[in-house]
Amino acid sequence: MAEQEQPAKADPASANPATVVSGPRRLGWRIGRWVALGLSILLLVTGGAATVAYRKLEGNIASRDVSDQLGERPQRLATGATNVLLVGSDTREGKGLRRYGASIEGARSDTTILLHLSEGREGAVLVSIPRDSYVRIPSCTREDGSTTRPRRDRFNAAYSLGGVACTIRTVEALTDIYIDDYVVVDFSGFKRMVDALGGVEVCLDEPVTDSRSGLDLPAGTSVVRGEQALAYVRTRYSLGDGSDLSRIERQQDFLSAMVRKARSSQLLLNPMRLYGFLDAATKSVTTGPGLGSLSALRELAQSVQGISTGNVRFVTVPVEYRPDGATVAWKNPAAKLLWKSIRTDSPLPGDKDASAEASGEPTASPVAPQDVQVRILNGTGSIGVAGEAATQLRDAGFDVVEVTDADSFSHVKSVIRHAPQYDDAARALSAVLPTAAVRSSNNVGSVLEFVIGQDFSKVRGDGSSTPAAPPGGSPPATPSPTPPLEPSTGPSATAEVDPDATVEARPASEQRCS
Repeated sequence: MAEQEQPAKADPASANPATVVSGPRRLGWRIGRWVALGLSILLLVTGGAATVAYRKLEGNIASRDVSDQLGERPQRLATGATNVLLVGSDTREGKGLRRYGASIEGARSDTTILLHLSEGREGAVLVSIPRDSYVRIPSCTREDGSTTRPRRDRFNAAYSLGGVACTIRTVEALTDIYIDDYVVVDFSGFKRMVDALGGVEVCLDEPVTDSRSGLDLPAGTSVVRGEQALAYVRTRYSLGDGSDLSRIERQQDFLSAMVRKARSSQLLLNPMRLYGFLDAATKSVTTGPGLGSLSALRELAQSVQGISTGNVRFVTVPVEYRPDGATVAWKNPAAKLLWKSIRTDSPLPGDKDASAEASGEPTASPVAPQDVQVRILNGTGSIGVAGEAATQLRDAGFDVVEVTDADSFSHVKSVIRHAPQYDDAARALSAVLPTAAVRSSNNVGSVLEFVIGQDFSKVRGDGSSTPAAPPGGSPPATPSPTPPLEPSTGPSATAEVDPDATVEARPASEQRCS
């Protein structure tokens, strides 16, 4: 017998419609380098106390494996990308938390962000999921083994129904994206981390006094700590347009400010302050098993240390208000295309690179091929594929300076990597390698890198579309002809013509006043 969906009761609260935007941020996305370097400095300067300090921090981390509660899951695409679900819980359980709503039982996901780290860690996208999204929540298995019925409800109800496992299961069911790990932080944990930084600077256009949240700040810049910091990110009706969408932007602003404070406060040069921050941070989170140790967190930090500010972007799932005025529905096709780009580790819909790749038309570049130096890395293990690509690129006029192996032979997608100041050179190379993703990286110098993936087709103009052979040199199967795309449904149509098929993503470059 099929399970019946249980409709949720309408919420009497209302909010004014708001244009969905993603927040512009000036985020020094070197946090990975800071954390990794910070741990090393801490161990060096604390001498004989290092082992004790390390063990204490390690013991702070709470970890729980929820994989047995997730049931059938999406396919994990072999792209090397990583997806981590970041959840801010509004639980009132715990010392001092009843003050935030003694009559509110259980816990919901007050904030949910999907952090997507691209293959090769050239970029990161943080997708905020509005808590008032009215979605289908699947049947979930609770920690005690009991199950819930599928229902339609606000997105944040999933956490109250079955904890982080149900939130993960809901995100995977809605997006078909495999979640690799998760991090949960509650109100107390958030305050501890802000206080350990010595407070965080925020900016307001007008003074605010909000009796609901307790926020009381003047116009202009202020440094907020503890209760005021929590009130700033939680207040809803006294800032912006009163919607959850406006609050999402403010939360993203605050995240940016926290990172800037950690970067500018000489945290790494003060062992005691550094230890205090790491102590607060490790006490504040519950993670999945993949992030449940200091060594795992350090490895993650080191893997993202080369991501530049321009390649970290904040996005809010495109939505539109439902007739009740209180909940929102995901707006398609933009939402579907957003999730597809995350699932396939591709440029976001509406990006210039995405439009060029989708249409097959290269973006004009003023740089001549002979002025572009290229280093070719074989990421497939196929014998001869890199040499053949080098020959074709040289025939096209490019200066191939080296041919070597990539860090692994498991690259699925071909990638062009370039330093931020060599955008035009990258566009010139992309014009003859239209299926390769283009990624900016501070780890690349004046020589562009072309990593050959399994999707590689020979250089444009060669007349061939034969993919790279699999490892071992076996000839690939002859691909079937690709039928022409219908104008109304092809990628170029949705990416370039239909404004409802794009998302507004902004780099982490600046902070605004609320």
